[in-house]
Amino acid sequence: CVQITCSSSVCHQVCANCTMECARGVERCDQMCLGGRCDMKCQAKHCKRQCFKGRCNYIGHSESKTSVLQSGTLAVLIVVVRLLNS
Repeated sequence: CVQITCSSSVCHQVCANCTMECARGVERCDQMCLGGRCDMKCQAKHCKRQCFKGRCNYIGHSESKTSVLQSGTLAVLIVVVRLLNS
C-alpha cells in the first residue's frame, strides 16, 4: 500500500515511497521503509519505525519511544551486537 490511514488497534506497513498515518486510540503502529521517501504521522500509543534506505520523515508523539533506524545506524548496531557477543 502506498498510503495507509490506520484506525484499527494494530497496523503494519512494509513499503517504499509511502505514507502511514495512525490516529489516537491506535495501540501499535509499525512502518518499515525499504526505500524512496517514506512519511509517518503517528499519534498511537506505541510507534515503531525502521528506515533502511531513502528519506524518512516522522511527525507525532507516542507514549513509547519511536524507533527510527537509518541504514548507518543499523550497521553500527549490528557491529556493537557482534562485539558484545564475541
